[in-house]
Amino acid sequence: YKATGEQLDAALKDQMLTKSVRFRGDTRKTNKSYMARTPTVEGNRKTWTWSCWVKRGKLGVTQGIMGSAQGTSTSYFDTVYFDTNDKLYCRFRIPGSGDKMYRVTTRTFRDPSAWYHFVFQYDTDGKADSADNFKMYVNNELITSYATTYGTLTTDWESFWNGLYTQVMGRRSYTPAGTYLDGYITEVNSVDGQALLPSDFGKIGDSGEWVPKKYTGTYGTNGFYLEGKDSADLGKDTSGNGNNFTNENA
Repeated sequence: YKATGEQLDAALKDQMLTKSVRFRGDTRKTNKSYMARTPTVEGNRKTWTWSCWVKRGKLGVTQGIMGSAQGTSTSYFDTVYFDTNDKLYCRFRIPGSGDKMYRVTTRTFRDPSAWYHFVFQYDTDGKADSADNFKMYVNNELITSYATTYGTLTTDWESFWNGLYTQVMGRRSYTPAGTYLDGYITEVNSVDGQALLPSDFGKIGDSGEWVPKKYTGTYGTNGFYLEGKDSADLGKDTSGNGNNFTNENA
């Protein structure tokens, strides 16, 4: 990892965000770098929101953004990642039954010069069975077109996220290797217990572009805010919760 002092693109400059975390998921390191945290208190597993800005460094390979899993099992996990076709893939897998739900976007993400704002909204609390209980937004737009869809998230279905399971960033949530992000991440907001919208984390700038804004709400039990500003502690949570992440293989 490194906290880069380079100015980000025009959208991020508007908000004076000049730091990010660099993940190097390439062949230069045997042990790829990522961040991890295991909650000690269970939060809300039925409702949560994740927001972050991502800039890709390498295309055409599987690269994880975030997720949570029970150990290193390939059977019990939630995760969101880029697939080998540079599409966005969300996947929820459960014990003994295979995939509960997964989706692969029609849209591809192949611009290494662009910053993408991703918002992942999970909300099954009292909701009817629906694949829409998990929503993905990119630069303030709800993704509605999928190349592949399977299954639904049923009423009150509990995710691994915000449970007593390891949370990761910059890697798919389960093994095998070869799923690490090569790129930059900044302005990571994870909100426990609320289903929020992109407008809680961004706004339309003076030139009509989508730009970040500081989230001003509460974070809940396992929520956190990672800015990447402290080069000595890139996983430092500045939400006030102290839910810090550890740099793995940094």
